[in-house]
Amino acid sequence: MSKEIIEAAKQTAVPPSSPSFPPSAPSAKSAPSAVHTPTFIEEQEAFGEQWLGTIKQAGLRRMLADSDLPEVVKKRLARNAYNTPDEVLAAIAEAHEELQVLDKSHTVELSQRPYLYVSDPIDDIRSHVEWFFGVEGAKTPPPNFRKLDQLYVAMTGNNEFYGIFQPDRVVLAAADTGTLAGMAVDDMNKVIMNQFSCLRFWRWYENITYVIPNDGSVQGMKLITFGGVGPTLAQDSTALFHADHNNIQTTALGTDNTAWRAARKECFGHTEVNSSKPLAVFPKFLLVPDDLYDQALVNLGYGEGMPTTYVPEAQDRGIEDPRPVPLVVPDWTDAADWAYIVDPMIYPVIQISYAQAPGGGSHPAPELYSVTDPRRVFCSPMTCCRSRCATGSR
Repeated sequence: MSKEIIEAAKQTAVPPSSPSFPPSAPSAKSAPSAVHTPTFIEEQEAFGEQWLGTIKQAGLRRMLADSDLPEVVKKRLARNAYNTPDEVLAAIAEAHEELQVLDKSHTVELSQRPYLYVSDPIDDIRSHVEWFFGVEGAKTPPPNFRKLDQLYVAMTGNNEFYGIFQPDRVVLAAADTGTLAGMAVDDMNKVIMNQFSCLRFWRWYENITYVIPNDGSVQGMKLITFGGVGPTLAQDSTALFHADHNNIQTTALGTDNTAWRAARKECFGHTEVNSSKPLAVFPKFLLVPDDLYDQALVNLGYGEGMPTTYVPEAQDRGIEDPRPVPLVVPDWTDAADWAYIVDPMIYPVIQISYAQAPGGGSHPAPELYSVTDPRRVFCSPMTCCRSRCATGSR
């Protein structure tokens, strides 16, 4: 590039002795231009080198500004000498690679995060208490905590068993008068939840009742036992099962479907209140005592193998006419009695509400809760747990 500048300077430069600048156009009779001196050429070459250096620095600054590198890296690269633009681009690319390596070494990927676990003594004690109450999956405690009295003393300091909390003797510094009682209640609730989920036969009523929001009033649940007429209804001061309600029959279930089909027809023909129009709904559940359960399965077509013929009750005949579901009522003991009821989602005949589920919509499991009172001694016979399964029904 310096040679080009020198050639341009030779063509356009004016000798120092020239009286004016720019020179006037030469006439046809003018003499040829004077030969440039070596000093002039050297000066022009120096000027060209200065311009070349300025242009190179401006280009370098522009390329670094567009490189998206940190300022400290840009300053480091700007101090280096480069002969060509390709060398600048190569230096920028190398700097980017260095930054990527540094970033990766300080980055923790989600799939490779180190597992951090902070052990808390109270969590260990809680695990020991779970083992005592039989919580599923609880770890076996060390030998010195496999006796409840030892765990009790460690958490209360009450080695004389006077029922007095001794904070200066406890092994677990974070323990107070309610720690052990709270853990015991939590673990008993875990056991209750696990067992309650398995007691489907004892929760038969959940299938036929509709859970409504609770208005704050509760009363004890009353199970209907045959041989009686059920509770008296507030609507008409009449027993639940009464001739006025047209819900009592004397026909036995029998060994065929005659009685069931008559009941099914009767249910469909029940009329609306203050109307002669039928409800037009079939029963979904057949309630029986344990003595009639096998016969109900046979009558409704619940059997093994591939029978050669099917009774109509053996399959659904439509959305409005489902296959009846036999439910065993554990409290029923009279083998001659049975009942039917419709789907509670269509007609909520029996409604139920729970104090611990004020919003309704689901059947909560029974639960225990602790009653803490700083005036009471730790875990005395007066303490600790109460059950809650209050209900209201109509």
